[in-house]
Amino acid sequence: MSKSCQGNQFRIGLLIVCVIFITSGILFGSGDSLWAKTKPEANLKREILVTEVEDSYRSGNMRVSEFDHKPLALYNVNYPVMPDIPERMALQYLEDHAELLKLKKDLSDLRHRVTIETPGSYHVRFDQFLGGYQVYKAEIVVTINRKDVVTFVVNDYKPHATLPKMDRFALPAKQALTTAKQYLQIEGKIRFQSQDMVIYNNRYVNRLAQRITIVPSEKPIGDWEILMDVANGEIFRVEDKSVYASGTGNVFDPDPISSSGATYGTGGYTDDNDADSSDLTNALTAVTLLDITLNGTYYLTGPYAQIVDSEAPYNGVFNQASSDFSCQRAADLFEAVNAYYHIDKSMRYIQVDLGFPYGPYQYSGGVRVDPHGLNGDDNSHYSSATGEIAWGEGGVDDAEDLSVILHELGHAVHDFGTNGGLSQVNGLSEGIGDYWVASYLRSWGSWAPTDPEYQWIFLWDGHNPFWSGRDTNSSLHYPDQLTGNIYTDGAIWSTVLMQIWNDIGRPACDSNLMEALASLGSSSNQQDAANAFIQADMDLHAGANLTAICNWFGLRGYDPAGTGCACASPPAPPTNLGAAVNSGNVDLTWTAGAGATSYSVFRASGTCPQASYQNIDKDITGTSYSDTTANPGGTYAYVVISVDDVNPGCESGNSNCAEATIPICSGNETILFDDDMESGSANWSALVGPNDQGGTAPWAQTTSSSNSPTHSWFCSDEASVKDQLLVTASAINIPASGSVFLSFFHEYDTETGYDGGVLEYSVDGVNWYDILASDGTRIPANPDRFIMNGYNDTLATGFENPLPGRDAWSGASMGYLKTMVNLSDFAGSSVYFRWRMGCDSSVSDVGWAVDDVQVMSCSDAPVPTISLGAILFLLLSLTVLFSIHRSKRSKTIVVTKT
Repeated sequence: MSKSCQGNQFRIGLLIVCVIFITSGILFGSGDSLWAKTKPEANLKREILVTEVEDSYRSGNMRVSEFDHKPLALYNVNYPVMPDIPERMALQYLEDHAELLKLKKDLSDLRHRVTIETPGSYHVRFDQFLGGYQVYKAEIVVTINRKDVVTFVVNDYKPHATLPKMDRFALPAKQALTTAKQYLQIEGKIRFQSQDMVIYNNRYVNRLAQRITIVPSEKPIGDWEILMDVANGEIFRVEDKSVYASGTGNVFDPDPISSSGATYGTGGYTDDNDADSSDLTNALTAVTLLDITLNGTYYLTGPYAQIVDSEAPYNGVFNQASSDFSCQRAADLFEAVNAYYHIDKSMRYIQVDLGFPYGPYQYSGGVRVDPHGLNGDDNSHYSSATGEIAWGEGGVDDAEDLSVILHELGHAVHDFGTNGGLSQVNGLSEGIGDYWVASYLRSWGSWAPTDPEYQWIFLWDGHNPFWSGRDTNSSLHYPDQLTGNIYTDGAIWSTVLMQIWNDIGRPACDSNLMEALASLGSSSNQQDAANAFIQADMDLHAGANLTAICNWFGLRGYDPAGTGCACASPPAPPTNLGAAVNSGNVDLTWTAGAGATSYSVFRASGTCPQASYQNIDKDITGTSYSDTTANPGGTYAYVVISVDDVNPGCESGNSNCAEATIPICSGNETILFDDDMESGSANWSALVGPNDQGGTAPWAQTTSSSNSPTHSWFCSDEASVKDQLLVTASAINIPASGSVFLSFFHEYDTETGYDGGVLEYSVDGVNWYDILASDGTRIPANPDRFIMNGYNDTLATGFENPLPGRDAWSGASMGYLKTMVNLSDFAGSSVYFRWRMGCDSSVSDVGWAVDDVQVMSCSDAPVPTISLGAILFLLLSLTVLFSIHRSKRSKTIVVTKT
């Protein structure tokens, strides 16, 4: 059929405006822009972004950084300057306010970039440079009005930026460009590329980086900026800086019959050889077509859907100069717009809303769809070989009906989710496609449950003279009433899913199906799918919907034996859980839960309640349990659940939470060393380590970070080879018997895997060893010496770190942690301890703080000793008392008898 778009025509005036905007580098303005701003999901996945925005607070006319209390913006400044050229007037202000803005007093690291003149003011912009390198995103903007008064200042200066020290660049510029292209997976030509070096500063982190900008002509479309550390080649920041254009168009959503409540053939609700009618025009919905591509002209190509022309009758891909794709349903363009919109919307729902990464495995990008295929026949298909969908044109054009669009997408998603394992056993994939349509249609609420249309799918394309359509109202019983017809049998599956849908809702039912797909194979039948669906609900929703799911699967003939469906009546949770410490163990007791045959115990560090717990034991048949794995000094929260072992997977919810703190000592406690860092530095020596290359900051007391109350020792993480030591000034005498523990609180935030800290010991003050290692003579190696919060990482062997390959504390502790060390192996020794900070030759971070160091000795309560003389005296005294007692007793008896 020959059709032409009768909708909005592209106006020459708009073309001129767009050309002006595009050639000036401005796609749209703010607020009332022509197009919505969004970014393709595929591009978002390539991005590597960290938090760089500084939290702030308002102080008078300033917005101030919470990090370093630097003014980030100043409003209504009202500061007059001497008349001069704008650059010099701005420098006047900056010189006068350098201390406030945390600038260098001489402003030697600022370079004037540009002055922009507007009708009301001059806006002078400066960039920050160090060692010839621009500091990334470090700029200052000073606004000066026509009366030579500074009125507004934006201050993105980086006072903590430093030039990292390094002997070599691990990444040559040419290699960096190649690596960036490989990361982006560039396909085709590149319109633009540039490369320079910048200093990246984020709080105390400093990196010298290659900044590479690439604008591909083909894939992946975007304005890409990549930062790559020149010291180690790490790509640590990636951003697509483009602003994306969306288009507009008209669609049927969901379809003319559902939208109007009409019947096919009444009024204008008829195909009539693709002719328009007022009724069909009124049924159109104006929509936004997200993330379409602008590449000279606008294409219906985005991250979730793309219009292709792969099958006859070859009507093209409908690219055009305007982003407005609106037209009447009579136009060939209409099917392309309708298909793009619904495929894009459904795939976004799957990937973004539901969180399932299902997409074509045959190619990258959005699902490829041909709105006019199959040589114009009245049929549609999904091809697993190509991963493409095509719709025919007989009767009502298939791509006009959302039902046909989503049914074929259901096949595609089934194929994507199983990576080529689509199954039509028992018509499974037909049932999945029909369900995917029905789930969307029913979510509109267009029909009442008593309406026949409530169960229908293909309301516009079917249920008319062209064909009878299908529904989700099968009365057939599985598996005894399977017919062998994939469409009839598939209706059994779609029907039971929609019965479940009515009880648990669309999000839960859809997500369960999506989860189940990945468990299925090319020979899976409906029984497999039902069990996978049950498992999905247990995995996704903790079995919250099993009552309804099990009920419907049971009624329709699916056998849920051995699955979570056996748990129609879960056991009651235990009650009255209590925890008591006994000889270093935690003894738990509880009241039995009705229906339980066994119990599982869960534990978490910290006080009650906790967000999550870890299972520490199961198959407990009684109502008590002793936790023998709790560490001295630790606080733990416990819960217990009831289990019905007769019905696998049948479990209760959590009991009440009970907590217990394990004392470090079960007997007498002796403090051998205790320093909360509040009484000066007499107990400590801050020394330079043997591998320090000089000029690095030593350990020092600080009030900027502490566990209690105000002071700690702190050593910064620098971008140079650093080896700094915090050493106990005197040896600590470890008793020859009893248990001895070292504990301390510390907070670290270092370059993960490269910079970090270790704990070392010495018995002579000369030779030092890691706290877990042997000294070769008296002290044995013991990898279990840490009781809690031991080393969490292994430091890299390159970049001149003084602790290469050592286990260490590295990365971010996210607050203060308590570390405990068992010193029993050191019994009878006098021991020095030192906290050793090691940094490599590049990349700085915050550092390491240590507070509240204590060494404690534990011994059993002493048994009293009694001399031999005392024992004889005691025996003699007892004999005399016993004799007197007998004498008195005898007299009493005599008197009584008298």
